[in-house]
Amino acid sequence: MTPDKYNAIEKGLPYITGASNIENGEVIINRWTEFGRAFALKGDILLTCKGTVGTMAILQEGKVHIARQIMGIRPYNGIDTDYVRLVLETLVESLKAAAKSMIPGIARDDVLFSFIPIPPLAEQHRIVAKIEELLPYIEKYGKAEEHLTTLNTTFPEALKKSILQEAVQGKLVPQNPDDEPASVLLERIRAEKQALIKAGKIKKDKHESVIVTRDKIPYEIIDGKERCIADEVPFELPDCWCWCRLGTITTVLGGKRIPAGRKLSLEKTDHIYIRVSDMKDSGISMDNLQYVPDDIYPSISRYIINKEDIYITVAGTIGKVGKIPPELDGANLTENADRLVFSIINQDWLIMCLQSSIVQSQIADATTKVGQPKLAIARIQNLFIPLVSRQIFTFEIYLPELVCSKSISFVSLRLHNSKCIRFFIICRVLCSE
Repeated sequence: MTPDKYNAIEKGLPYITGASNIENGEVIINRWTEFGRAFALKGDILLTCKGTVGTMAILQEGKVHIARQIMGIRPYNGIDTDYVRLVLETLVESLKAAAKSMIPGIARDDVLFSFIPIPPLAEQHRIVAKIEELLPYIEKYGKAEEHLTTLNTTFPEALKKSILQEAVQGKLVPQNPDDEPASVLLERIRAEKQALIKAGKIKKDKHESVIVTRDKIPYEIIDGKERCIADEVPFELPDCWCWCRLGTITTVLGGKRIPAGRKLSLEKTDHIYIRVSDMKDSGISMDNLQYVPDDIYPSISRYIINKEDIYITVAGTIGKVGKIPPELDGANLTENADRLVFSIINQDWLIMCLQSSIVQSQIADATTKVGQPKLAIARIQNLFIPLVSRQIFTFEIYLPELVCSKSISFVSLRLHNSKCIRFFIICRVLCSE
C-alpha cells in the first residue's frame, strides 16, 4: 500500500504492516487506512510471514487491515487460540525451512497443511495454563543467561587486567627485602644511556627527569628544580621499587609512512612493512603482510623495528603494545606506531606493565583529542612507570598463561538461551511429558 493510502490520524481501520506492529505479543497500532481489502478479526492469530518471520500476537481489536507481510489465522470453534499459537511457535523454523523463495518467509499452504496435535479442549486449556505458569521462570532464566553470557565474554580480559594491576602495584607476590633496589637498576640504565650518548648513538635528553623518594614521598628533579609529585603518581610503591618516566628507561623512536602517491605492494620484497592492522594480541599477524617496493625503500630504510623493541600504536587505535617475531626483525614500521628501544629491562615485563590499566589510563589522558587522536612521542616519554628489579618473577611466574587465554569461561558448561528453553518446554508439554 502506498503512503497516500494510509494515515496517522485514526481515520479508517487500523493498518497492521508487519513485525514492527508486534511487540512482546501485543499489537501496536500507529497507522490507519480506508482502503483495506484483507482483514483480521478479534481473536485471530497474527503471524508475520515475510521479512522478520514468526512474530505472533492474538488480535484484541475488533477489525484491522493486514498487509501482505501478515497472515491472519482463525481457529474453529472448539480450538483454544492460545494453544494454536503455542503449537505454531514450535513449527516456525520448519515452516521457514520449507519456503521455496530466496526471500525469508512462510507460505500460506505450508501453514494450512501443517500437522497439529489436537487434544480435548480441556487438555488444551491445561497445556496453555501450564506454559503460562512456567513463563516467568523462563524469562527469569533468560535474564540470568544473558548475564552469564556477559560474564563469559568479559571475564578473561577483566581478570587479566586485574592481575596486571595487582602486579604493577607490587601486590601480586610477597616482596623480598633482599631484592636489589630498583634505584640501583635505574642507575645502571642511566649509565648505559650515557655511554650511548657519548658514542653518538642516541641524543641527550635536554630535560632529564630524575625521581627520588624521601619518606615514601616522590619528588621529581628537572633542570635542577625539584617538585613533589605525590599527587601525580598513581599509587604508593612498595619498598625497593621506584617511579621513573618511560623516557628514562627507553628511547622512543617513530615510524615512517611511504612517500606520498606510492602504495605498498602485495608482492614480496626484502622489506616488510608493519601496519597497525598487523598488530594483534601483543604480537604481529602474518596473514596479510605488505611490502615496501625496492625503489622507495632507501627513503624509509632507517625507520625499522627490531625484535628486542616494543611497538606502541599512536594513531587510530592508540595504546596497543607488543613485540615482533624474530622473522620480522628489522621490518619497516608504520608512522602510526612508535618503537621503544631499551636494554637491561625485561621485554615481557615492560609490555605487561604498559598493558596495565594504570599505564593505559595515562595513555588515554595523554592522547590529544583535537582532530585525529594522536599520542605524541614526548607524552609517551612522560608516562609514569613503577620500576622493580625482579621483573621476571613478578609477571612470568605469577601470571599463568591460562589467565591470559581467551578460552577461559566463567562456567565450564554453556547453557542454552531462554528461547531454546521455551521451545523445549512447549514441545515436552505437547508430548504430555
